[in-house]
Amino acid sequence: MCVTITNTGSPTPVRGDLLAGFFFSISNADPSLVLASGTGTVVQTGQTAFTGNLLASATNGAYALVQAPGSTLGTNANGLVFPYEYGVATVGDSGIFPGGSVGGDDYALVAPGTNIGANKLGGLRFVQTSATFVISGVPVNFDPTLRITNVALSFGSLPDVVIAGQVVAPEPRSLVEVLAGLSLGGVLLSRRRRTQEFA
Repeated sequence: MCVTITNTGSPTPVRGDLLAGFFFSISNADPSLVLASGTGTVVQTGQTAFTGNLLASATNGAYALVQAPGSTLGTNANGLVFPYEYGVATVGDSGIFPGGSVGGDDYALVAPGTNIGANKLGGLRFVQTSATFVISGVPVNFDPTLRITNVALSFGSLPDVVIAGQVVAPEPRSLVEVLAGLSLGGVLLSRRRRTQEFA
């Protein structure tokens, strides 16, 4: 399954507004998933932009997959329950991404026009606008429009926009840009660390 997340909001002024990951559940199946790849255009003040590997095994502080098929990811160090089975993020919420495989704001997505040299963002590596992830291990004949549920986008270290309802995918067995439209709604509707639910 291929997932593209896109930060289409206004320029990102602070770290709490960085699109740092996504969370979801799968109904009627409990597959063990593998984050096979992650790519995006990496930008850093004073450096030439390049298309890079975004997986935590490749670069410290990059993206990792956490999963609890048939259960939930649990509760973080601040007592917030993560009611999702799967998560892919660069910022590791204490208690959800164990072992320090992710952390910091490096490789989170900035919106177009963001001044990455600004005081609150300076010195870090970011992904410009979009990142694409390939996740393997989904069941045969997997239809994401029927099976992907409980989708959340993570800004900073907490998923603060929860999207309820069906996911629309352009083709079966592929989740191409499934979160692109959701991230637009997330960026426009919630720039603060709070949860909003949509019917």
